[in-house]
Amino acid sequence: MVNDIKPASATPAIALERLKVHFPLRGSGLFGRHRKSVVKAVDGVDLTVGSNEMFGLAGESGCGKSTIARVLIGLTAPSEGRVLFQGKPLGSIADSELRTRIQMVFQDPYGSLNPRRTVADIVSDPLVVHTRLNRTQRLEKVDELLEQVGLSAHHAHRFPHEFSGGQRQRIAIARALIIDPGFLVLDEPTSALDVSVQAVILNLIRRFKQERHLGCLFITHDLNLMRFMTTRLAVMYLGRIVETGKTEDIFRSPLHPYTRALIASTPQPKPGGRAKTPPIQGELPSPVNPPSGCPFHTRCPDKIGRVCEIEVPRATMVDGRLVACHLHGTPQSESQADAA
Repeated sequence: MVNDIKPASATPAIALERLKVHFPLRGSGLFGRHRKSVVKAVDGVDLTVGSNEMFGLAGESGCGKSTIARVLIGLTAPSEGRVLFQGKPLGSIADSELRTRIQMVFQDPYGSLNPRRTVADIVSDPLVVHTRLNRTQRLEKVDELLEQVGLSAHHAHRFPHEFSGGQRQRIAIARALIIDPGFLVLDEPTSALDVSVQAVILNLIRRFKQERHLGCLFITHDLNLMRFMTTRLAVMYLGRIVETGKTEDIFRSPLHPYTRALIASTPQPKPGGRAKTPPIQGELPSPVNPPSGCPFHTRCPDKIGRVCEIEVPRATMVDGRLVACHLHGTPQSESQADAA
């Protein structure tokens, strides 16, 4: 478990403290007896995101990234630990207030928009729930925001099936921004789009982030996008954070074997640019029955012995980053990690 390096701001927008999310799983064991198990989707995560920061969360599919996103917007309850928003426990903030302060752009623009409703209805819904604006005022704000995301007012009365994937994601962004939230959760916002459209959507997100001084959690498995979009980055594996630091520092000299392998497996823009690191071997272990010790030891090319199999690595400060790996010396104490 890595205790996150905190951003420069005194009170971060988001702080996760020892966050765990375990989903109960019920199945049949021997002789028809019921066996209770849990899926350890998130297993002790510490993260902080600044109020005007684009923070990245990277890792393979199934590592727990989207579960963290769902916790932040109140769709999934933590099993243990705390989630703070601007210093307040998330559970102490009323749902109606939380919706106006944190919004999410989902991965699939085809599934996140109601096909039976017009764009005007979809984008204006938050205004209906959270403001006292009349219909004329709401439609004026919708038209204005549609123009800002690259659509136009005449699109407001069409249905989602009349738009391309990139246009639908623009609509989803407009819906998220219509009530001026202070924080955006971006869960793989371009993975369902053509490559030619991705850059347009990413630049749109960056522009709104700068203009509105948004804090953002940008979730993706595409490290090329992560390098383009974020200033700080956390790498997640099997429900745990294995490395945290400035994005450029991590790309320049990754410390954790998993981080190195992820970067090496990312397509490079020029021939011969790929790092000389062998690809990750084996399959991602089951979060129902994760390995003992270091969660990565079953696939790690740099495993150093039984210590990796029996002892969970704790955070070590190396070159301004925190890394959870037995290769990097004696783990620091909890107090040292928190002070970082």
